[in-house]
Amino acid sequence: MHHAGGLRILCALVILAGVLQAGGPAGETVTARINRMLREGRSLLASEPEKTLQLAREARSAAKAAADFDRELEALNLAGDALKGMNRLPEAIANQTELIGLLKPSQLRQKAMLLIDLGYLQFMAAEYEPALRSALAGLRLAEQLHETQAVINAQFLVGVVHRNTGDNARAIESFREAARLAEESGDATMQGRALNEVGNVLMAQRKYVESLSIKQEALVLARGQADILGMASCNADMGSIHLVMGNREIALNHYLDAHRLLQRTSNEREKGII
Repeated sequence: MHHAGGLRILCALVILAGVLQAGGPAGETVTARINRMLREGRSLLASEPEKTLQLAREARSAAKAAADFDRELEALNLAGDALKGMNRLPEAIANQTELIGLLKPSQLRQKAMLLIDLGYLQFMAAEYEPALRSALAGLRLAEQLHETQAVINAQFLVGVVHRNTGDNARAIESFREAARLAEESGDATMQGRALNEVGNVLMAQRKYVESLSIKQEALVLARGQADILGMASCNADMGSIHLVMGNREIALNHYLDAHRLLQRTSNEREKGII
């Protein structure tokens, strides 16, 4: 009896040690533990992305061991958000590629969204050819599924890739298509931003009068949506165009408007455009 009692105590200690090592309360199921880690990770994403990444990876391992496919995907998504937040682009791209590869054949909508997101990551890493491939693959899927917002995002991405690689005609074509679809769907913010990009390409081609006209249209749309960054961007660009054209007073007024608008946002990167 003494031996049996000692064995029971030993077993209890082993179980208790496992619970403590898992960092969760006694009796917590594997699913509850994964959910807790994901919940905590999301809450720390903005303030402690490194901790979020650690929790997401732990949750992914636990979900994989438990053959919990949905939570494994959720954990990978969270890991990707953390990597993006830390600007660890190569790792974020690898994470997104793995995530896409795990999708089931029926998960076409998720695949379209993730391909477009992957394209944006590749674009930010200046990997323009892979970005274009991802964007076009996501665009085709989104069109097949009639996912209008995803189509708009993909067209915009195709436009910025072409813009950065110097294919001005295709860039304008994609931006105008994004603007047209955004107008049809009532997305004035995206319509304005796409038109603003058309103006940027025209400005780069030194078509200043055309660029000003398009940017004025984009500015009106941005005002209607109280899109501070959109308004600031349009004003700053219009200031640059007028400065090149010799209209210094008009240029100064646009620059001052952009400066005042950017004082209302904490976006330090955007403030640097002035």
